[in-house]
Amino acid sequence: GDEGLGLPASRALSMGVHESQSLLWERMVLQSKPFWEFAAPLFHARFPFTAEATAADFFRTYNRVSPGCIRVEADEVTYPLHVILRYDIERALFRGEMSVAEVPAYWVRRMKEDLGVHVPDDAR
Repeated sequence: GDEGLGLPASRALSMGVHESQSLLWERMVLQSKPFWEFAAPLFHARFPFTAEATAADFFRTYNRVSPGCIRVEADEVTYPLHVILRYDIERALFRGEMSVAEVPAYWVRRMKEDLGVHVPDDAR
């Protein structure tokens, strides 16, 4: 219905708020031991093939360290490095120290230097 339309809770306030809420749920809740101690039995009931997985197994799965090209799929260690790289690029662009045309090569170089990740193409 229309109840609550126009109130802050009825729409995204900003990308900053969206990002902070995503991080809260994805990083602070989903990746916590207490969450998996609570959720493992629920997963087992809904997905019987997970019955042998313990809460510790789920916890380890969601807390792996594996650098990659995609920030939202990044692990706990490399996620902040993605954010730092984006900030460095944005700052250089706004200061006029880098052109838009230079961004892809800079991204590829920094991903390799900072994260040890090979970027296969500009789309990643």
